[in-house]
Amino acid sequence: MVAEITAELRQAYRVWFRRAAARGEVDDTLSPTLATSFIDTQMNTVLLQLGLGAEPSLVREQAELAFSALTRRSKR
Repeated sequence: MVAEITAELRQAYRVWFRRAAARGEVDDTLSPTLATSFIDTQMNTVLLQLGLGAEPSLVREQAELAFSALTRRSKR
């Protein structure tokens, strides 16, 4: 069951990333597989931090910093 939920989430993140790439909102040179894994890791980190009682504003700032990696353009 956990594997099914994880697979569904990752599929949603993949669709989300591809849609954002099509609109020019993220670096479309990134691999969708890498981006999907990154988004999944970051979302789990956010949920864990909030569950452990971290300050929401700090978690938000950290998430914004992490997700900014998706919007940077490649230097290749």
